[in-house]
Amino acid sequence: MPKYPLLGMTLTELQSVTKDLGMPAFAAKQIASWLYDKKVTSIDEMTNLSLKHRELLKGEYDLGVVAPVDAMRSIDGTVKYLYRMGENHFVEAVYIPDEDRATLCVSSQVGCKMNCKFCMTGKQGFTASLTANQILNQIAALPERDKLTNVVMMGMGEPLDNLDEVLKALHILTASYGYGWSPKRITLSSVGLRKGLQRFIEESECHLAISLHSPFPSQRSELMPAERAFSIKEMVDLLKNYDEAVDYNGQKLKKYYAHKGAAAALLANIYAWKGGLFNDSDAYEEAEKYCTLIIENKVGIYKMVDTPEEVCSVVMDRMSSESVFELLNSSIDFGFTTGRFSPGINFHIGANYGYGGYPLNPFGSLSNNQYENLYLIKNDRVKKIWGDEDLRRAAYFWKFDEMAEADNEVTGGYAYPYFWRKPLLDAAWVPAEMINVDGNKIFWRLAEIYLLRAEARCRANLPGAEDDLNYVRNRAHAKIYPADTDTEGLQMAIFREREREMFFDGERYYDIVRNGYYNFPGMISETFEKLSEQDVKDGALYVPIMDTEMQRNTLMRQNPYWLARW
Repeated sequence: MPKYPLLGMTLTELQSVTKDLGMPAFAAKQIASWLYDKKVTSIDEMTNLSLKHRELLKGEYDLGVVAPVDAMRSIDGTVKYLYRMGENHFVEAVYIPDEDRATLCVSSQVGCKMNCKFCMTGKQGFTASLTANQILNQIAALPERDKLTNVVMMGMGEPLDNLDEVLKALHILTASYGYGWSPKRITLSSVGLRKGLQRFIEESECHLAISLHSPFPSQRSELMPAERAFSIKEMVDLLKNYDEAVDYNGQKLKKYYAHKGAAAALLANIYAWKGGLFNDSDAYEEAEKYCTLIIENKVGIYKMVDTPEEVCSVVMDRMSSESVFELLNSSIDFGFTTGRFSPGINFHIGANYGYGGYPLNPFGSLSNNQYENLYLIKNDRVKKIWGDEDLRRAAYFWKFDEMAEADNEVTGGYAYPYFWRKPLLDAAWVPAEMINVDGNKIFWRLAEIYLLRAEARCRANLPGAEDDLNYVRNRAHAKIYPADTDTEGLQMAIFREREREMFFDGERYYDIVRNGYYNFPGMISETFEKLSEQDVKDGALYVPIMDTEMQRNTLMRQNPYWLARW
């Protein structure tokens, strides 16, 4: 029976290995040190592990270091090494010595999909993407590995087409528990795949090289078919944006750090909140100004994805062109509680998601928090909010048309949210319980900014509100909103559109309060429809202060509305 390779495992994965084998927690760091620092050739050499634990480890795992099967040497010292990948597949790694430098060109795929005319790899077609183990093995099994000064991801394959495994390998190469290389010693070479390129820029500090071959788009498209889908102009615009975004140390900024776009989005929301609560048109004009900076790409480069399906599959993953600011959660080397976000924890006010099974446990109880749980939603309400023509209905809810016709005894009449596409499941439960989401937390995205600008323009009597509203509706193939409606009707239309577009974004409470719709029937729970003006003055619309916070600061006092209920 084949054994699992240890090479290519992150520290978190090694911790899972040691836990499963009943080894002490610190053994994971010991194994990582033997693998990546001391570069042992067998598990038996891991002498600070007990004999018992070494035997347990050898029972299910091996190092995963496999020597090359052939080599071709050139008179200039260059060596082409052939590595076996499976039974009948091979990749090449090229060792290039040059005075005080020694570079290794590493492969990331067997074959390639890009079909560049000047590249023989593309002529053989695409067979498979390499794992992190297979990528790192080209380094670990290299006879000259101790002489290496640089690594370039420019062997066989397109690295950005195998980004998860490539990023994992680069993470181990640069991690303190791994090889501990400086990212400046590593370069990734690519034809330029926009989605992968953007994510690489956001998640890696390694160098980047884009293959140009011709500055003329027509000629480049002949040489490199990828140009037709991802133009070099797009690549330049994207890279320019990130080149210009640096902190005070000169280090490039990422979407999960403070940057101009995030600051503009924050200010836009603050001014809109002020404008709504105090009916202040000047504040809404400020909100409009900061939204415009984002939309016109004056504080970053942002672009809405093409379909609602991509909102779910791409934007809600991480680092998309539509994302303005997001909270980093690494899928590489963090655990469930620190490395992935749970949609029902911390980020959404009063929201109990009711996830138990996937996509949703329809039998979960509604939240007993002060705000209505929007995520357990009946099919008839879904149909009322999103019309038949609206693409968001099919994207946001799993097999909606099919499930809406299913037996209510099975579904409870509930729709199945399908907004997050990368669940983390606990297989100990039957059916498997969704315990988290593998992806970043998106705080602001461009579609929201368009709708916020529409609201600001409407409330400040500025032109263009209908255009912004319809820009978002066009993507969803929803009906165009007419331009000849009154201001009050337009404000409500924008408010309703934010519900359709941002149903899962955790913004509904704020939208309701900011627009003064808290006493409108059907907006929030029945309890809150009955609020008096005095209840509102006493703080009913605000989140109660937690006991723990008041214990930390004895000067804090609960607002009257919630004090009377505690």
